[in-house]
Amino acid sequence: MVRYRSDDSDGDSAILLTPNRSRQGHQNKKKCYCAILSCVGTLIILVAIATIVLIAFHASCKITWQFNEDCDTIRNAIVNQIHNWTSDTNCQYGGEKCLYHLISETPKMVVAYHVTPKAHYRDNLKFLFIKDPGDGVQCEVQGFSASEIFYAILDFGTNYCNLHNLIVGSGIDRVPGYKEETSDSICTQYSIANCTHF
Repeated sequence: MVRYRSDDSDGDSAILLTPNRSRQGHQNKKKCYCAILSCVGTLIILVAIATIVLIAFHASCKITWQFNEDCDTIRNAIVNQIHNWTSDTNCQYGGEKCLYHLISETPKMVVAYHVTPKAHYRDNLKFLFIKDPGDGVQCEVQGFSASEIFYAILDFGTNYCNLHNLIVGSGIDRVPGYKEETSDSICTQYSIANCTHF
């Protein structure tokens, strides 16, 4: 115990400070800091988990096609179809085979985007062209579609249809050696996609 003395008009008075009370106040502050740090740490972990989940399950699609035709012909067909479906005219009676927009084109890559006609969600598209990949294939195309909104997880096959519709619409699905490869593991809800609707 620590004693402090002071003089006043009534005489001597003493202020007593006990080490136990001082120690208890310090411990309370320490507990408060620990609680705050625990809450902040938990929040950071939850945000990290949510971010990982959104990235891992983000609505998207990857498709690989093979053609026994040169890549220039295949690329031109896809680009022409994008231009053919730029306006919303083709969607007046349903479907989403419209509102495609070309961003850039090189011999090895086409970048575009598609806007859904009703909700006006944007999906980003990319096509990569690989000449003579082997096994007698003249051109391999890798297509990617991903929803732009970060919280999109399920899309009912929309991203698949974004890509597939261009291939079918351009007619290159009838090119000799045509083959399409994808799965639910790399293409969100591929198995339930209805490209007549989307």
